[in-house]
Amino acid sequence: MKKFLALLTAVLAAGCSCFTEQCSKENKEYRVLVLGDIHYEGPQYHGIPGMKYRTKFSKKYYEMWKKEMPELFTASAELLDKDVPFVAQLGDFIQGYLALKEQRAKMLDDAFKTVKAYYPNHKLLSVPGNHDNQCYGPKTVVKKLKDYETYAEVFTPHISKELGREIKNNYVIRHGEDLYIFYDSYVKPDDSIKFLKETFRKYPKNRYVFLLTHLPLLASCTASPGWVLPYYRKVADILFEHNSIVLSAHTHVPSVIKVSNGKGRITQMVASSIGFAWNTGKPFGVRCSSFDDMLKRVLPKRLLKPLHKYPIAFLKSLKIESYELYDNATGFVYLKVGDNGVFAEFYTDKSGKPAAVKQLK
Repeated sequence: MKKFLALLTAVLAAGCSCFTEQCSKENKEYRVLVLGDIHYEGPQYHGIPGMKYRTKFSKKYYEMWKKEMPELFTASAELLDKDVPFVAQLGDFIQGYLALKEQRAKMLDDAFKTVKAYYPNHKLLSVPGNHDNQCYGPKTVVKKLKDYETYAEVFTPHISKELGREIKNNYVIRHGEDLYIFYDSYVKPDDSIKFLKETFRKYPKNRYVFLLTHLPLLASCTASPGWVLPYYRKVADILFEHNSIVLSAHTHVPSVIKVSNGKGRITQMVASSIGFAWNTGKPFGVRCSSFDDMLKRVLPKRLLKPLHKYPIAFLKSLKIESYELYDNATGFVYLKVGDNGVFAEFYTDKSGKPAAVKQLK
């Protein structure tokens, strides 16, 4: 009996490490729903006279939320099943650009509750985006452009509740044999790098490693190739050691990029859930089929600026195995994860059928 109890204790202890502070003994094959930028917006949050909307996009996003976004969420929820352990949103949950902390807090709280209603039986997890921390207003109202405190006070507790444990800016889930690192692109970079190293010391052996972050690691936008993670070289050095998959957003242009450096391989997928191009009837297509093709579409003067020049030089230093940016791919992505690999199913309409399937690993 004592031997049985000892064995049972060991098994339970091993099982509880699967989901990082939360038990999970899921099958080796499962799916994860991935959402890119969603930019929740509404006129009720803009209460200062003469400041109804920060930009023309704020009003456009509100119009998008009246029709396209409910359709998109409903279509993604119809494909949910018990094999989906969580829904991952990759930042820019809200449009933001609000002058008062009370406005930002209300928008963040309402946004989470609104989206969660579509996935009541699944964990809804996220990482912060630039719009989630963005302020705007006359100097008499707000004296800073960034507000990380409100996100931490209002939004992070929602995620803690989803996980049943308190989390901070960076947090980890280990689902079965797979490691999911939710990485904050906007806190002090040194802290995030330290967190990343500590995570791999704690979980050195994984079937697959996923880094979920708002800002991409690799240049993947013709408008602004410099939209990448702070300390992207240091992050890449760590991720190459673990043949990692990066899941990011921010650019509003979906893409899949595969690179290697002799020590390992990184695959980056950018997802977009902006409803402007949802369910348009246009076919899924390839906008850029190579890195050189992407560079041709960047304004020459931008290529000379350090912001863009150095991320591009870094990418050139790597072996680029494939590089694709996609047209008409706004919607949601289902990752299919199993022993035979990781596949990204891009859904762009209400048909319930993927417009394209790309192998990430």
